[in-house]
Amino acid sequence: KAQQQRLHHLKDAEPIVKGSLVIVQPRTWPGMNKLGGVGRVVAVHSSTSYDLDSSSQQMQRNNTEEGESSNNIIDASTTTTYDVSYVLGGKDKNIEAEYVSLHDTNQEAPRERHQRSSVSKSEPEKDSVKDSKTKSVKKKRKKVATTV
Repeated sequence: KAQQQRLHHLKDAEPIVKGSLVIVQPRTWPGMNKLGGVGRVVAVHSSTSYDLDSSSQQMQRNNTEEGESSNNIIDASTTTTYDVSYVLGGKDKNIEAEYVSLHDTNQEAPRERHQRSSVSKSEPEKDSVKDSKTKSVKKKRKKVATTV
């Protein structure tokens, strides 16, 4: 949840424009299998839709026929979609804005490094096992030599 809040903060801080480095969230549900990932925006599409109330729609039709226009808009919504070219290859078109967020290039990637010690702890055990094997081989040779 903290990551989502950080992503929304970044979204508000800078607009996503052509050329922006973004992260596309996975969109996997029945009928959709888009894995998303890091990519670069190659196009931004904005469209505005207007909702009119039913009485004003009929009035608008009548007024347009008569040459008049009415502006009884109840709701206007702008939808933004993006075309993205992924860093690892592939493209997606018309990705809804809710699935796209700016990629924070300043954030350090988590690194897990394992230090190797100069002397392994298991080496003395290997030597003792090796010594016991050579001793048992020598004993067997002595037995074979004495029996022959």
